[in-house]
Formats: sequence, C-alpha cells, structure tokens
Amino acid sequence: MAVAGPAATDLEVVRGKRAALFFAAVAIVLGLPLWWKTTETYRASLPYSQISGLNALQLRLMVPVTVVFTRESVPLDDQEKLPFTVVHEREIPLKCEFLRVRAAFHV
Repeated sequence: MAVAGPAATDLEVVRGKRAALFFAAVAIVLGLPLWWKTTETYRASLPYSQISGLNALQLRLMVPVTVVFTRESVPLDDQEKLPFTVVHEREIPLKCEFLRVRAAFHV
C-alpha cells in the first residue's frame, strides 16, 4: 500500500500541471484576442477631398459689441457725439497655411 500513495500523488501533480496549462491556453487563445479587440482605437476615415478644399475657404467673423455707460460716467453732450454705428474692419492673418480671417467690429 505504500506504493499506491506516491503514484497517486504523481498522477495528481501531472493532472494539476495539465489543468494549469489548459487554463493558460484558454486565457491566451480566448482572452488575448478579446482584450485586443476591446482595447483597440477607433480610426475614422478622413474626407481628404474636403480637407484640401479648406484652402479656398473664405471666413468672415463678426463680433457684436455693446457698449453700456453707467449714469454720469460720460456727460450727455459727449454721449451725443459718439457714433453708434461704427464698423472697424481689419484683417488678422492666422498662423496657418490655409486660413485668413477678416474681422468686423460693430460699435
């Protein structure tokens, strides 16, 4: 009976190693592709023809500005002298190859 004990233990060790290898194989065969697919970055296709068309885009940016005076901050005579519909335009070049902005300020 002394021989049956160590043989059974050797069989359990071999069986344990096989079980560990099986679980490792399942983790690699199923887990790795699943992890790879669920963590990949989405890459959208870019509309290159529309992007190249931005070179000829004319952009006009208008910023409405309202000036409000508090009481007695400006004398009434000076308020009447102020122009209320003044448009200041200036071209502001952007540090970009394909855009130039022309801004109009209405006071």
